[in-house]
Amino acid sequence: MPLARCGKQSRLTFWLSAGAGLVVPLGAVTCLSRGWLNGATGGRTGPALVALLCLAGVAYIAVLCRLRHSRPATAVSGVLVVGLLMRAAVWPSLPLFETDYYRYLWDGGVSAHGLDPYLLAPAEVRKELSSPSGKADARPYVSLARGAPGARKVLRHINHPDLRTIYPPVAQAFFALGYWLTPWRLAGWKALLALADVAGLALLWVLLKGLSLPTWQLAVYWLNPLLVKEVYNSAHMDVLLVPFVLVAALTAVRAAPVRTSSLLALATGIKVWPGVLLPLFIGRGRASRRRAALAFGIFVAICALLMAPQLAAMFGANSGLLAYGRRWEMNDALFMLILWAAQGTAALVGWGAPVAGLVARGVAVLLLVIVMAYARSRPTTSGADMLARALWVVAAVFLLSPTQFPWYYIWVLPFLAVRPLFSLLCLTVLLPLYYLRFFFEGIGAVGYFDYGVVWAEYVPVWALLLWEIADARARAAAPAMPEEAP
Repeated sequence: MPLARCGKQSRLTFWLSAGAGLVVPLGAVTCLSRGWLNGATGGRTGPALVALLCLAGVAYIAVLCRLRHSRPATAVSGVLVVGLLMRAAVWPSLPLFETDYYRYLWDGGVSAHGLDPYLLAPAEVRKELSSPSGKADARPYVSLARGAPGARKVLRHINHPDLRTIYPPVAQAFFALGYWLTPWRLAGWKALLALADVAGLALLWVLLKGLSLPTWQLAVYWLNPLLVKEVYNSAHMDVLLVPFVLVAALTAVRAAPVRTSSLLALATGIKVWPGVLLPLFIGRGRASRRRAALAFGIFVAICALLMAPQLAAMFGANSGLLAYGRRWEMNDALFMLILWAAQGTAALVGWGAPVAGLVARGVAVLLLVIVMAYARSRPTTSGADMLARALWVVAAVFLLSPTQFPWYYIWVLPFLAVRPLFSLLCLTVLLPLYYLRFFFEGIGAVGYFDYGVVWAEYVPVWALLLWEIADARARAAAPAMPEEAP
């Protein structure tokens, strides 16, 4: 029965069930992280985490299906309360498996002390600590590491310490702010992420109201258990992008290309992918070519100014940016197919393996450009139409990427809230399978994950996505039903 037709008692039962299905598994994640669940430690932690997140994902899909028929006021109040409870359940947890936050903490300390985060890799600072060589440029970093016990602990746990930081300058400013809140500790950083998360919710509400879309769709973002895990447990930075991208979307809907391009440039200073939205966003409405060209020029100028420190230091054997662009590959499936095709071609024509990898990345970029061009090929009919096309572009960024980490899914969620697609929503249930990689790695059988489990993550999504595209085309091509004679 639709929630709108249920009595008060039935609605209360629904929200109690929804809360249990979403909050309890996340509370169990906190217990798991602190070792409070007997028999779920060591090598069993990965499978236990996957089971809990998949269970929460199924509950999430079920809640969304029911909310489609709910009263707006009832839906929004219930969504807000359950979402807050989900976050409260995970807040005291300890990060499971992921250690990216150590890099954030180190970069934040370095930036907050006026040092260049792009100058030295953490391994170089470690080496100077253990066997000083007297390098002048390393002395301030060594003094920083020696200045507080927390600094040494952070430096010791950074992953890929041989690479210089990959994160752009606006992200570095946020890292520094997190450091000023709680030096060398995670609490301040998590509080900053929580503020970005809440700001994203408020902006999404404004966007949905402005587009006259149902407010229950807030639940697509606010009740997503994978977002809650990746932000409030793993402390991944990607939620910082959400407010910037949503403000840019609001200005794009109002056909303000110059402001839109400025906001997208700031977002690109956190992570580079929001730049792919520029062609779609600055072409909204009746914007003249002159205004679009001005907006594009402003975007380029701001990006060049913001990114100059990172671009100036991007070359060298230990460049994190180059290493990520050339060889990073993880939890991918579609890119793996492209790479296999490139490797097969390379074997036929005598190319080396590095060339095949670059060709595969080039093909992935070309496919993304095709999606972007298709999204921009026809004038948008409304703000909702523009953001629905933006969803296809951002989804293509994610699905074509050589790295498809669960926390990258946060990029897609604000656009899914505008245009919920069942296929992409199902990633909430399937992406947690990524954490099985740590289990297989622990038993020395990581190949079972890299060449097996990933297909279980993505093949169902591809099948559903193709079915949705075919169904939409069939509906568009179907002749209109004739009106009945009076």
